[in-house]
Amino acid sequence: MVFLKKLGHQVFLVLLALMLIFHADSSLVNANSNEQKVDFHEETITFESGTGEYKETLHGTVLIPNQVGRKAGIVLAHGSGVGDPGKGGNQKDIRKEAEVFARAGIVALIYNKRSKGYSKTNRSYELLAQDLIAGVKFLQTRSDIDNKKVGVWGLSEGGWVAPLAASQTDDIAFVITSGAPGISPAQQQTWNVENRLRHQGVQSKSAIHSLVYNGAGVVFSLPGSGAVYNPVPPLQKIHQPFLAI
Repeated sequence: MVFLKKLGHQVFLVLLALMLIFHADSSLVNANSNEQKVDFHEETITFESGTGEYKETLHGTVLIPNQVGRKAGIVLAHGSGVGDPGKGGNQKDIRKEAEVFARAGIVALIYNKRSKGYSKTNRSYELLAQDLIAGVKFLQTRSDIDNKKVGVWGLSEGGWVAPLAASQTDDIAFVITSGAPGISPAQQQTWNVENRLRHQGVQSKSAIHSLVYNGAGVVFSLPGSGAVYNPVPPLQKIHQPFLAI
């Protein structure tokens, strides 16, 4: 943890990502270690995802390193939060991470989270996984992309979505998750609330149990909330290189 704090989360993330992408070619790793940060430009794009009533046009941005040749690509998945698929949406939440990847020579796609099928009380990780896969397929159509080197990165809630997407297609070459637990959202939030109560000075075990397990636990487990999603089966299916931070 001391090493991580000194190096910086974003730089550490990119170094590990580069190891995943270029692990078969040590010469590339050695060459990149001596290079300056790469400048990049960006393009505003849209792509379609979902079917039927859940079909949606998602607005996004592709950050493209100013380098010749075909490059690896990565699609970034959001943490939790209400979706906004329009032009003024929430892709800015993961913009800094995308810039780090772009400056490392990796084409990065960020997009606004969907609104159909995702809200505070009703969400589908399956739909979010479909969006991520659609983003990967979009990158693979570009002439500046090596379509065998397109992976996904997921933050927090996106750390449930990214493995789910990777378990469904071989188009995803690698997976990176940051701050993603291997338990259900309900279990994670129950742990979170319990520890917040203790931090605020609540010491009574019976009070904590009543508030967390009889109150908040019920709310977190409401049907349609995604709170009881089980991340283990998708994780067991993944065969791609997987970095969990």
